[in-house]
Amino acid sequence: MKNNYFTVIDIGSSKLAVAVCNIDNNKVIIDVLSIGSITGVEKGVVNNAEKLSKSIGRVVSDANRLSAKNIKSVYVIVSGIIVESTLAKGYKITSDDAKGVVLEDIQKILESANKRSIPADHKIFDFALPKLKARVLPGSEIFIKSLQKEIESEVLLFHTQKTYLEQIFSIVMNAGYELEEFIAGPLATAQAVIEEKDKISGVIVLDIGASSVEVLAYSKGRPIFSGVIPIAGNNISNDMKYLFNYSPDVAENIVVKYGKAISEGIDENEKINIDRGNGDGPETLDYKYFVSIIEARLEEIFNLVKKLINSKGIEINSEMFPAGIVLTGGCSLISDIDKLAGRVFKLPINIPVIESEYISSNFYKPATLSTIMGATKLVGIRKGYKNSLEPECNKSQRLWETLKEWILGNI
Repeated sequence: MKNNYFTVIDIGSSKLAVAVCNIDNNKVIIDVLSIGSITGVEKGVVNNAEKLSKSIGRVVSDANRLSAKNIKSVYVIVSGIIVESTLAKGYKITSDDAKGVVLEDIQKILESANKRSIPADHKIFDFALPKLKARVLPGSEIFIKSLQKEIESEVLLFHTQKTYLEQIFSIVMNAGYELEEFIAGPLATAQAVIEEKDKISGVIVLDIGASSVEVLAYSKGRPIFSGVIPIAGNNISNDMKYLFNYSPDVAENIVVKYGKAISEGIDENEKINIDRGNGDGPETLDYKYFVSIIEARLEEIFNLVKKLINSKGIEINSEMFPAGIVLTGGCSLISDIDKLAGRVFKLPINIPVIESEYISSNFYKPATLSTIMGATKLVGIRKGYKNSLEPECNKSQRLWETLKEWILGNI
């Protein structure tokens, strides 16, 4: 008998999040969201497999206890600086069925793309294609230029070094769980913060996390680019740590408490009180100078994002991206960050309000968990349960089961 629940893990740089989801009345509901500390990872890269395996075991065990489930397998989000993407063009799908393509067609595209579009030591672990305008498997997102049997398509491939996927596979197994499937972090985040109409209009999603900024761009309903820059929230905290000799905890806390993205308008004489936690009492800090440091770092981050996107021949303007830019991640909580981003990109900036009754912590805000929240929706779509108007849910699940075997087959 098939279980009516699934579990998703997000291995971050500063935390490890686990979501246990129930499938109820053909909808995906987060039953438990367990968040814990993480060891064995630095700047998004595994540096101690044993410690990471123990972290996964501990947090999943907590989620298992809270949900009263018998968790045996997990979906794992892959994100950060180890993820690369390639927009592979010129692929053709030939369908024998006028109603839509079949899973073998998609698998052939991935096999062909794997051979000719990515480095030899890399492996595709997830993909995105524009949406098909015909009856098709839910969640497979294929674009059809005509309703003829031969369809031209593009595929945005997410890939990384095969050794890394093997490492994560082994770490999860050592923690005591089977690995169901890898989920691309940028796709998961987009699922949480944008709608289909945004993809059709043209939109850029920026997930500004602790160690990196992940970028995913859509134009005319097509995913056209994904990339990452290795500078993010930790760099702001490190600026405070080195400039003022604050401890890491104090540096992070003052950014969270007093952080602001624009220094203009702040009185030159305004001060803030900083407690180093050393028993000496609070000391004063020039607030305008403090904010100017954050402002400079965020401006650098946004300019690096612009440079990254422009390097792919993509121009950032209102004609290409009328839906503007959506900000999420921990840094999106910094006051006035939308104003600074608007000044740099000259586009509308949106910071979606992500609400969740499952987040009770005062420290972890929904914006910092948008990736795992989106991943639960994405897995639900691929399993045929969530946001699906198609009656053939079992066909969708067979597709992803087949692709899972293909992706994990050599690991």
